[in-house]
Amino acid sequence: MEVAKQTQLETLKKRLTDEKIDYRTVSFPNYDSPSSSLVKMYLAGEFGTDAKQLAHILLLHFMRQIDMQLM
Repeated sequence: MEVAKQTQLETLKKRLTDEKIDYRTVSFPNYDSPSSSLVKMYLAGEFGTDAKQLAHILLLHFMRQIDMQLM
């Protein structure tokens, strides 16, 4: 995770903790996990160049990964 994003996350986590608000963090994509295979393929250009279609495919994939982490 980029340093700036990590800093923002830590700031938010501290505030939520201070206000006694329950939370759960989710990090994605995890490039070391088998579930990141679509991302790796996309970044390698294996899906072609239709950006709109690819964006929808990847969004659905990421949403599924988040859903699985929250279970």
